[in-house]
Parts: sequence; C-alpha cells; structure tokens
Amino acid sequence: MYEGPEKGLSGAPGTPTAEIGEPVAVRPGLLLPLLIGFAGAAGAAEAPAQGTTTPVCHFTGSQTTPYVLVEAPAGGGEHASHALDIIPAPAGGCPATG
Repeated sequence: MYEGPEKGLSGAPGTPTAEIGEPVAVRPGLLLPLLIGFAGAAGAAEAPAQGTTTPVCHFTGSQTTPYVLVEAPAGGGEHASHALDIIPAPAGGCPATG
C-alpha cells in the first residue's frame, strides 16, 4: 500500500502537507479569485458589437398591456436589472397578457 511522501516533504518549499484525513489550511485570499476566474470563464460569452441593440419585452404592470417591445443597448442595458423584463424578446413578440 502506498504511504505517500514523508510528512513535511512536498517538493516545494513552504508547501503545507498533511496526512490523509487531516485538515489543510487554505489561504482565504487565494480561493476567491480562483472561483471568480472559473465562474467568469464558464459564463463568458462573446461581447456584442458596440452600438448594437437588443429587443426587450419591458414589463409595464398593466393588465391590458403587460409588456411593450423596446430596443435597449446590447445585453439589455438598464432592463437587465428589471426582474420581469424578457431579454431578448421572443421571436414571436411579447406576451399579450400577464
């Protein structure tokens, strides 16, 4: 059975080592940038060309006209923070009733 390197030997000076089952201290300043980097890469999309617009179904709150079609800056602009807006607008147009 493999026992691993002797405790305290790691190949890199200053690298913490531990026996299996022992906790290893992680420097908090290193973990968050790593996670943010992975999240950014996973959600990365090609940026739309500057000056382009996106069709948005803007929620009005009206019972008769719950949505109106508007053009917003690429990505939705301020509408991206509106929870009930639909970005981008569906190909068939905005919903007629809420």
